[in-house]
Amino acid sequence: MIPPTCYQLQDGRFTVWYYPRAVYIDTELLPQSKVFKDAGEFGKNPQIVSFLGHHCTLRRSDGSLVSTAVSPYPTILQNYVSKTSWDDAVRLCRFVKDGALWASLAAMATATKELNTAEIAYAAINETEKVEYISYIKDISNKAARNAEMSLFCKQTAEAEGTLLQAGLVYR
Repeated sequence: MIPPTCYQLQDGRFTVWYYPRAVYIDTELLPQSKVFKDAGEFGKNPQIVSFLGHHCTLRRSDGSLVSTAVSPYPTILQNYVSKTSWDDAVRLCRFVKDGALWASLAAMATATKELNTAEIAYAAINETEKVEYISYIKDISNKAARNAEMSLFCKQTAEAEGTLLQAGLVYR
């Protein structure tokens, strides 16, 4: 199972992925939904010991423990999404003005087929072609065809084909 937020220490950088599941939804969003922090302050060869909420504890090479905080907003965003409070999620992203948070919201909204929120989130990160494609999908009247287009949008061609065949939409 992929955790809601993922931490990594590598090459002198502390990386936080706000929404690692984006890799299954839109691979282009994954690099946009992460933030970096310089790990130089943690010494040479630090190791992640634990993380709880938005605090991460690291062990330096001399054995001492050091704590660092990351943004609490991804957790808040994921709570809004799990409650399907899309307006609150958009409001949070507008307040924070963080591209990584917008990219995470775009992936979450796309995964749950919440097209209005996905359209807003993709627009906020300047993904114009995806905004236009979502607008095209929203205009499709047939639910099965709309679901198939969303599957194609997420690069799940087998699922899209299965949806179309099951609905009897062989020639589109």
